[in-house]
Amino acid sequence: MATREAMERTDPTDHIRIDIPPLYCPIPYRIDPRADELTRRGQAWVRTFVTDPGLLARIDATNSGEGMALIFPGAPPDLLQIVTDWTYLTFAFDDVHAEFDSGDHSSHAAFATLAPRLLWMMEHPHAGLLEPNPFTDALVEVSGRTRERATPAQFRRWLHGHRLWWDHAIWETAIRSTGKSVDFNESVAIRGWQTAGVIYAAVLEILHGAELPEVEYSAPAVQAVLHAFSLIAGWDNDLYSYGKELWQNQRRQPNPDGELFVGNLVGALMHRDGCGLPAALDRAVGMRDHMMCLFIRLREQLWPKASAELRALLDGLARIVRGHLDWYFAPNTLRYSNPDGASPGAVTVTGGFSETPSPGASEPLPIPSIRWLWEQLDH
Repeated sequence: MATREAMERTDPTDHIRIDIPPLYCPIPYRIDPRADELTRRGQAWVRTFVTDPGLLARIDATNSGEGMALIFPGAPPDLLQIVTDWTYLTFAFDDVHAEFDSGDHSSHAAFATLAPRLLWMMEHPHAGLLEPNPFTDALVEVSGRTRERATPAQFRRWLHGHRLWWDHAIWETAIRSTGKSVDFNESVAIRGWQTAGVIYAAVLEILHGAELPEVEYSAPAVQAVLHAFSLIAGWDNDLYSYGKELWQNQRRQPNPDGELFVGNLVGALMHRDGCGLPAALDRAVGMRDHMMCLFIRLREQLWPKASAELRALLDGLARIVRGHLDWYFAPNTLRYSNPDGASPGAVTVTGGFSETPSPGASEPLPIPSIRWLWEQLDH
């Protein structure tokens, strides 16, 4: 949520550089050796539905094959390919249907009416709610493969994850259409559901063939660790994607209030605190380190009495946190350095890892909407 004044101080022709302070992530690096195969097959699958060369270049730049190899190493090959294909598709969908910072409010309204029909088609592929088109056909196809390999409960959680993700994306479209600033406390509350975290939890169950009992899944501490994970994933993405969003918004006419970013933690901190980019990056890293410390403490608290299914979920969530960061920093992940697919090297993002968290990161964040997360700790 940078101000218009901040945007006007930056020449749109400037190269953008984002130097992220070291991130606390005490989880070791791992990668599945089939990354190249996942990439090759995933890109070929996308091309059976998408033909536009520009969009295909942007999809390839996501490096989703290597990304899935980093966050789901050791998963069954056929299931990992389904997840890879789904990831390539979601990026394509985001670029075409859900680019919320485009400033085109008519497209926002179109997404709000499209999402419920897509959700219904994912569950009921012959419902006829949408005319056949590449995105619908691809989503129905990958949903069908997921259903075949999931239990009914796993598939239900997978669908529920999409519902949460898109419900809160619709919230974002509504906020953007007003041209008003969003309350910081509210934006933090919503951010955890905008990251597809519940989808990832369902994917882990499917990959492990382990259906977490509902009584355990619904426990407040388990829901807290899921929400903490989702916020970490969202805030890490905010840090890494801020340069891309800034580059894109410099080339668009800001709305009358100068509202450029809804939901991006870095921009929200600049707007709330009236600070510059370096200070906002420091504060954002501090917040995600608080959440990382909480995630680790909740995980350690749950572990001794956790079922085998819950332990698999807790291990998988930790792997995703580290894998996401390695995916962002991978040389072949060009989505964030080439924002429109035709400007290679327009944005540079640097960053690394720290073995120790930011000072004071073991304490709760003073944000009312997420105070409940720390209340799940045993003291």
